[in-house]
Amino acid sequence: MPTFQLFKNKVKVAELKGANPQQLEALIVQHQGEPEEDSNSFNIPGHSDITEFVTVNQLECLNQQSNHTVHSIFKKDATYLESDVDEQLIISVPFNQAVKIHSIKLVAPKAFAPKTIKLFCNRLTLGFDEAEDILETQTLELTEEDYEENAVIPLRFVKFQNVTSVILFIEDNLGDEETTKIQQLVFIGSPIETTKMGDLKNQHAH
Repeated sequence: MPTFQLFKNKVKVAELKGANPQQLEALIVQHQGEPEEDSNSFNIPGHSDITEFVTVNQLECLNQQSNHTVHSIFKKDATYLESDVDEQLIISVPFNQAVKIHSIKLVAPKAFAPKTIKLFCNRLTLGFDEAEDILETQTLELTEEDYEENAVIPLRFVKFQNVTSVILFIEDNLGDEETTKIQQLVFIGSPIETTKMGDLKNQHAH
């Protein structure tokens, strides 16, 4: 007998035994909720919020205020990161395993939101002087539209295929304010390990 099980956030929320399309559809509608409820609802097939792979205790940030630090940007609350002496920030984000990064999502007050971001893959350290001289993996030039509620910022995916750390150099902000603020940063992608397992299975299938 066919059995359908519905999971939400890795928790089983419903089960239906037997092939009953109407009942199954009703269950799906009942449990799908609003898209905003779910942090993985970026509608990017095969990719989701990979914050769980960030090594939080090794996060580093240059030019942050002591009471508004980088740890705030990986919490889903009202705390935020704010730069200190000027608008520039260097944020170093290590991952506990290799990941692919498809895009990022930023939440920030628009006037204080990052405008120019240079991303550097797999660099252990970066100073402000070096950031001007070293070739970045990608430069993002952001606008207010990139901070709309449902906006995500796509990266050049081919360049973010085997990432163990990312450094973000934030040069300036949208409102020419003295400081830059970021409330939340979400990396959207997938861990490489699960992808490899899938590739292996595909090879055996041929």
